[in-house]
Amino acid sequence: MIGIVTSLICALFITRILLEYFANKGNDSIKFGSEGTMKMLKNTDMKMTTRKRVMYIISTILVVGSIVSIATLGFKTGVDFQGGRQYKVEFAKNVSSEDVRKPLGEAFGGTSPVIRSLSSDASENPMLLITTSYRNDENNVSEEMEDLLVATIDGAVSGASAKVVESTRVGPTVANDIRRSAVYSVVFSLLAIFLYILIRFRRYQFSLGAIAALFHDVLIVLGIFSFVGSLDLLPFSLEIDQAFIAAILTIIGYSINDTVVVFDRIRENFGEMKSAAVSKVFNVSINQTLSRTVMTSVTTIITITILLLFAGDVIRGFMFALLVGIVVGTYSSIFVASPVSHDLILMSEGQDKDSMKKS
Repeated sequence: MIGIVTSLICALFITRILLEYFANKGNDSIKFGSEGTMKMLKNTDMKMTTRKRVMYIISTILVVGSIVSIATLGFKTGVDFQGGRQYKVEFAKNVSSEDVRKPLGEAFGGTSPVIRSLSSDASENPMLLITTSYRNDENNVSEEMEDLLVATIDGAVSGASAKVVESTRVGPTVANDIRRSAVYSVVFSLLAIFLYILIRFRRYQFSLGAIAALFHDVLIVLGIFSFVGSLDLLPFSLEIDQAFIAAILTIIGYSINDTVVVFDRIRENFGEMKSAAVSKVFNVSINQTLSRTVMTSVTTIITITILLLFAGDVIRGFMFALLVGIVVGTYSSIFVASPVSHDLILMSEGQDKDSMKKS
């Protein structure tokens, strides 16, 4: 929230002060990019309305595949969603998660724990964050569980000298409350966005297009987490936890921002291109905003990729969700939200050859 407010203040005031400063110095040729970036995608003629069927097919395949994955494979859920115990364990020497995963799984009755590395500084003692749902429904077994954990690790890794420095337990009731709150937060955010788009653009078609794109984004991210996380295809854990819900809400915000930029240009062009067909207005508007959309997404993806590669394991699941969500959100703002709104307008008003009478 602080970052968003700060960015808004900079955009509205600091940027204006700088522009006025350079303008008052007699600089009439202020540029906002290099010659290459200014010309990038400038003459693109995408013709979205003639290619929307292909995009609908691609999106349908991705959404259906995601639903199948969610229904068949499910998710790896974090301790805050399923309940369980979480231990921060310190060692006298480097211990990898693979060294202790199998022994702990056998000690925990066949329940494989989720293990993350916490040490990022070479000067720090090696630490692992170990999460398990084993015997979570039993009370008064905390000391027994810690003793079992330490004994199993010391038996599997010679000289490890494991020591539990912090432990946390989330009961099933608390986990259910957190899960319910997470669902409510996503649903209410979608409802608020629907109303915002409806009030801003005064057309329910734009609201439905935006919500369709957001459902598309969320389902695909969930599907990828389900497929990749359940099959352990990445070297880090992909859990559904509170950090993941924060990532989903961030993705929703980023995607709707891209969509609003496109919709704003469509609304402006409806006023300027009064004699043009609806399809032409949509195509021209998307082409005009394409460069901005791509450049913004690329710079964001570069930052997230660097964090994904070099940050610690604790936030890699969060960064992976953002990376997938921004790629999918950029795609959906152009190839889902706009086509759906376009088709709904044609269905309700039957105007493709005639000009748009309302704005």
